[in-house]
Amino acid sequence: MKRQQGLLIPGLLLVSVMAVLIFWASYQQQRVLAEQLQRTGYERSVAVQGLFEQLRVDALNSKGSALANNQAFVAYVAQALNLGGLPDGAVDVSSVSDLLGERAQQLEFAVAAVLDDSGRVLASSDAVVPRGQRISDQDLLDSVVDNNLPQTTVIDMGNGPVLASVSPMRRGGLFDGFMLAGLRLDAAMMEELAQAAAAEVSLLQLNRGEVSLRYSNSAPNLQQQLPALVGTDWAIHQGPQSMLSTGTETLRLNSLFGADQLLLAYHLPASASKPVLDEVNRPLLLAGAIGIALFAIWLWWLSRRLTR
Repeated sequence: MKRQQGLLIPGLLLVSVMAVLIFWASYQQQRVLAEQLQRTGYERSVAVQGLFEQLRVDALNSKGSALANNQAFVAYVAQALNLGGLPDGAVDVSSVSDLLGERAQQLEFAVAAVLDDSGRVLASSDAVVPRGQRISDQDLLDSVVDNNLPQTTVIDMGNGPVLASVSPMRRGGLFDGFMLAGLRLDAAMMEELAQAAAAEVSLLQLNRGEVSLRYSNSAPNLQQQLPALVGTDWAIHQGPQSMLSTGTETLRLNSLFGADQLLLAYHLPASASKPVLDEVNRPLLLAGAIGIALFAIWLWWLSRRLTR
């Protein structure tokens, strides 16, 4: 009996050590794999965002430019707004605004507007780009005129950010101002991006030194933390691999349409990768359990043999 106990006790200790090592190895494997899955997931989300942006920019430039090159449309707008006409000539802003609304609906813009040669809004289909306001990016306007090609930018005239494509309007060789076609950077667009990127998405905006959360499908507690965590020094978040730690989780940051005032925060919750981790971890735990059971049976059989 003493001989049997002398064999069983060390054997049981060895089995316990094996069990601890297997569970420790499983934990380490899960931790490393979770980090790899998160990193891969964020890289995929950013790549999807790049394609998402390019498709919208290309479509907006193409449709906006086509409208700006429609000679009948430009001739009507120029006459109604007295572009290049007499200083005190009559203008019909209402009819142009209605026409812009029709074209915006047909071409699936959120807003269409006509600007003069200084970037001031002469007529608009939507209050998100209000009449009388001005696009202050003179370099962009100069580039549109010099290259005779549409350019995109993000503007905010007080009613929310807009992705705007600005095209030159010409009648023959005569420059008549600019055509603006825009899409709202709103919850609907962010929901599309979140679905395509397979991640939680939060959109933050820096305006006059204050950070506001414009959209988020993350948990309420994370939404509350984000503005303070990001802060107002956005230069530190403009790198290609910018990450943000909440203390317990890591988020991936990225600009939206290259705008300095907009920042996206991607979040992949741990629950998203749990099914994959469980699938990988299950065979290891099962093999370990079978190995421990077989070793325990062999140990019991050996002890019985030695005590006969």
